[in-house]
Amino acid sequence: MQVYSANNINEIAFELKNNKAVILPTDTVWGIISLEEKNIYRIKRRSLNKKIITFINDIKLLNLPPYIEQVVSKYWPGGLTIIYKQRGYRMPKSKLLLKLMDMVGPIASSSANISGKQPINSIDEAKHVFANREFELVLVENENFKLSNKPSTIIDLDKFVVLRSGSIDGQKIIDKIKKGKE
Repeated sequence: MQVYSANNINEIAFELKNNKAVILPTDTVWGIISLEEKNIYRIKRRSLNKKIITFINDIKLLNLPPYIEQVVSKYWPGGLTIIYKQRGYRMPKSKLLLKLMDMVGPIASSSANISGKQPINSIDEAKHVFANREFELVLVENENFKLSNKPSTIIDLDKFVVLRSGSIDGQKIIDKIKKGKE
């Protein structure tokens, strides 16, 4: 496995463009990112029934109704994932991820773990869990990273329900959106 410093952003972008998956700290937990969702499914041994979220760096990419965009933009970038038109999106707070998206566009993402197992907590754990796999991975070290220990809050804007509680009050967001819709 190739290991890069978070300062090696050009090399990390190059690896993504060459169909590699990258394991790195996000703003919430360690994650796996790739330009191809299929890479994440294969690496995690994840069921195709479980969706993968897409990191974006511009809320305008989603063409949200104005009353939804106004509320969501108050929580982005940050630990909020939205489901919109049956797809998951998040704008991470990580400067590295935002810069990478400036270079390569939206990025598929999931927590760094084998499906059904706990997410990893360090680069050493990533080396152990993902060693000797049939795929090529890139690891990114970031000595300034501090885990929030809370995954993103997930709200479904198609059904107006909270799917997962995290560091943000999802019901409060849904209530604000419903109020703006009236």
